[in-house]
Amino acid sequence: MNGNYLDNQTVLAAFDEVPGDHSLRQAEYLIQRLNQPQWHNQTNEAQDIIQKAWQILNRVPVKEEKQHQLQCILKFMAMKNELTIDHQEVSAEQVLQSIKTLGSSLKNSRIAFFFLAHCYITSQLVNGRKIHKDQVLECLQSFPEGSKLHHALDYWFEQCSSEANIMENLLFKRKNSVIPRSDSPHGYAVSANQHEAPDQFSLSVDETLWIDI
Repeated sequence: MNGNYLDNQTVLAAFDEVPGDHSLRQAEYLIQRLNQPQWHNQTNEAQDIIQKAWQILNRVPVKEEKQHQLQCILKFMAMKNELTIDHQEVSAEQVLQSIKTLGSSLKNSRIAFFFLAHCYITSQLVNGRKIHKDQVLECLQSFPEGSKLHHALDYWFEQCSSEANIMENLLFKRKNSVIPRSDSPHGYAVSANQHEAPDQFSLSVDETLWIDI
């Protein structure tokens, strides 16, 4: 503003200058900040933001569905990005339990869908079991058939599933594969495990689809 960068504390303080309680808005603002790409490689700052948002939500004077929804989103984000809340790691089981406490709404259905999709794509165990593709597709049926949202989520999931399968082939089946290699006298490598692979598959999800705040 006016050529100056507004840090998070300045923005949060501006909320406090307006009469009334704006804790939920402050938490929403911080969640939106976490969704911005620059935080992906700045774990310490992202950790500070998620903890601050959690503290704000815990002091909301009147408990309501919106608060529980935002707490659930924060748990999911902490789990997905390997961050902590109150110095404790967040498990997939905790996120699932939090989702189950939410009421029935389209927004809450989106949280459940992206949670299941994330666990399926990354092979994240929930209560010691893998999430199957049919479970994600069953969750997708809670969205109006033929709607733009249903179509968008279905397309996104199929694309991410395909990319995850390709990555799985590279990571776990590459020992038996033969791939081109320019520095080999025959033009091929003996084993694909001589090539580096990404440490993990990252969801290319537009977070605004499921947060929608």
